[in-house]
Amino acid sequence: MKLHSVVALLVPLVSSAISAEPLAPQCAPARQRADQLRVELEASLSPQAKTQAERYAAKPGPGVSAQKAWGDYAAAALLMGDRPVAAWAGLKAAAIRWSGDTVTNAGIYLYHLGKPQDALQLLNCAYAMVDRSPFLLEALAVVDERLGDAAGGRQMMQQAQTLAPDDRLIETETSFMTTGQPPPAPPPDPDDLDGALRELETHTKAALDLMKTEAQAIDRSLPGAPAGRYYDIDAKLIDNLLETVRTQVRQARAAPSALRQTMINSALSVAISSYAQVSDTLLTYISGVNGSSLLFWADVLGMDSALLGSESHRDATEWNMHGGPALATSAHDDYQSGLDAARKQRPSTCPADDPHCVRADARYCEAWKQLYERWETVSRERSNTAAHNFDPNATRLVIQAENELLQVRDYAVRQLAKMRFQNDVEQKARLQGVNQAVRRVYDDHFGSAGTVAFLRERAQWFQDERSALDEELSREREEMQKTCGPAERALLELLAQEQWQAYLDYLGRRLNWDIQPKVESELPCEGSIGPVTVSTDFEDLGSGRGKLDLKWKPRLLDGKVEGFDGGSTKYSGTGSAGVGVGIGQGSDASLGGGGSYGPFAGKVKVTLTTSVNPWNNQEYMGIKLKGSQGFALKEGKFGIACYPNSGSVTFYPRAFYDDAVKYLSTPSSRPPGTADRP
Repeated sequence: MKLHSVVALLVPLVSSAISAEPLAPQCAPARQRADQLRVELEASLSPQAKTQAERYAAKPGPGVSAQKAWGDYAAAALLMGDRPVAAWAGLKAAAIRWSGDTVTNAGIYLYHLGKPQDALQLLNCAYAMVDRSPFLLEALAVVDERLGDAAGGRQMMQQAQTLAPDDRLIETETSFMTTGQPPPAPPPDPDDLDGALRELETHTKAALDLMKTEAQAIDRSLPGAPAGRYYDIDAKLIDNLLETVRTQVRQARAAPSALRQTMINSALSVAISSYAQVSDTLLTYISGVNGSSLLFWADVLGMDSALLGSESHRDATEWNMHGGPALATSAHDDYQSGLDAARKQRPSTCPADDPHCVRADARYCEAWKQLYERWETVSRERSNTAAHNFDPNATRLVIQAENELLQVRDYAVRQLAKMRFQNDVEQKARLQGVNQAVRRVYDDHFGSAGTVAFLRERAQWFQDERSALDEELSREREEMQKTCGPAERALLELLAQEQWQAYLDYLGRRLNWDIQPKVESELPCEGSIGPVTVSTDFEDLGSGRGKLDLKWKPRLLDGKVEGFDGGSTKYSGTGSAGVGVGIGQGSDASLGGGGSYGPFAGKVKVTLTTSVNPWNNQEYMGIKLKGSQGFALKEGKFGIACYPNSGSVTFYPRAFYDDAVKYLSTPSSRPPGTADRP
C-alpha cells in the first residue's frame, strides 16, 4: 500500500529534553545492527555529503542538542529525497542518544531507504523502551502492513488514533487500513474564521521562535546587547495583535445576523494586517535591522558569531551603527601586540654605529616583517572569504524576504476571498486596507529601508572596509620600509666590515707563518781534547732523549790577546771561532759557526728548509737561523762549553713577500662599494 503519512513520520516524536530511556534487553541486537548500518552507510556516502552534514551538526542553534541537530538534518535530507543521507543522519542521532524518539526516527528513515526489516527491529526496540508515541504506533502499523501483517498494522493504527484523535493524517491512514477509503470530510466552516486564526497562530509561533533564536544569538555574541529586551517588547506586541484577532473572531461569532458578515470581514481584515505586521517584524531580525549585522557577517565568513563578536572588540551599537568593525580585527590585534613586544626588546638609547644596536635593530625589523606578513595574510583571507560568500548569503536573505512577502500576499488573497461585501464602498475600503498591509511589508524591505537597503549598505561598507584595509597595509608597509631600510643596510655594512676584518686577520695569520720565531728547549754542551771534540745535546728537557757525538774539528782560530788598548777601556782574554758545513739525513742543508770570548761562548747555525704553507697548500723554501749563547772554560788543550740559551727563526722569503704585499695593499676598513672580500 502507499504510505500516506510521510509528513507525520518526519515530525520529531518526543522532546529531546527528556532523559534517555534504559536499554531494554531486546534492544541490544537492534543497537548493534544500527551501528553496523551507520558504518555501512557512511562508507557509501560521498565526502561532500558527509562534510555538509557534519558542518551543519557542528554548529547547532541556541538550545539545540547534538542529536536534534542530526535529526533535523535527517528530516531535511528526506524531504530533499536523499534517503541514504537521511538514514545515516538519523542513525547518527540515535548513536549520540539512544532513546525512544531517536530510535523511532532512525527506523522511519530505514523504512524509506527500503529496509523494512531493519526498520521494524528499531521500531520494536523503541516500543520496548515503553515509548507509546502515536507516531511510533503509526510507523509500526505501516511497517507491519508492508511486511504482510495487516491485522497487526490495523491494531497499531487504531491505538495511534486513540492517542491522537485530532491528527488528520493518522485518521486518514486508519481509514485506509480499515475501510480502504478516506475518512469522511469534516463539516464545512461557512466563514472559516477558525482556519484563518489557526494559520495566523502557526505563523506567529514560527516567527517568534525564529526572532528569539536571533536575539539569543546576538546576546550570546555581544554581551550587553539589548536584543533580548527588544525581543520581549516585540513578542508582547505580537501577542497583543494575536489576542486582538481572537477577540474579533469571538465577537463575529456572537454578532447578530445583521452585523455578522461585517464583523467577519473586520476580523479577517485584522488577521491580514496582523499577519503582515508579524512578517514585517520577523524580517527586521533576519535582515539585521532589528537584529545585528554581526550575525550576517558571521554567516558570510562561516564563523561562530560569538567568536567574531569577541575578537571585534565592538559593542552592539557599533555593529548596528557602523555596519561592523574590521572583519579581521584579531589579526590586527595580534600584529600590534607582537610589534609592541618587539619594540620592548629594542634598546631605547644606543649609538647608531654600535654593533649591538645594529643587530638589535635588524632583529626588530625581522620580527616586524614576519608580524606584518601574518597580519596581511589573515586579513586578505578574511576579506577574500567575505567577497566570495557575500552574494550567496545576500541572495538567500532576499529570497527569504520575497517568500515572506509572497506568504503575506497569499494569506491576504485567501482571506479576502472569504469576505462578503454589502456594497462597493465597503469592498473598496477593505481592498485598500489589505493592499496597504501588504504594501507596507514591501516598502519596509524592498524600498529605501529594510532588507534590500541593509544588504546594499553592507556591500558598500565592505567595499570601504576593503579599501581602508589596503590603505592601512600600504601605510604600514611604507613605515616599515622607511624604518627598516637603513637598519638592514647598516647590518649589511656591519657584516661586510666584519668579513673584511676577518680577511685582514687571515692575512695576518699567514704572515705569522712566514716568520716563525721559536725558543729552543735543548741544552747542548761540547768539549775538546786537542782536535777531538765531544758534544751532547739534551733535546726537550725532561723527555730523557739526547745524543752524544765524537768528531774531529780543525782549529781555525786560537790566539791570545793581551794588553790590547782600545782607548780608555782595556780588554783581555782568549778567543776562538769555528765554521762547519754539513748536510743532514733529510734534504735540508746547513751552515754553522761559533766563537767564545772569555767565559762566554756562542754559536750560530743557518739551515735551508722547505715546508708546505697550510693556508694555500704551496711548498716554500725557508731559511732557519738558530743561535745559542752560553759559557766556556778552556785550559791548554782541554775545553768545555754549554749553551743554555737557544732560539731560532724560520723565514720563508717568497711566502712573506706574497702575503706582505696582500696585507699592505689591503685597507684597514672596507672601502664603500667594494665587495665583501677583496
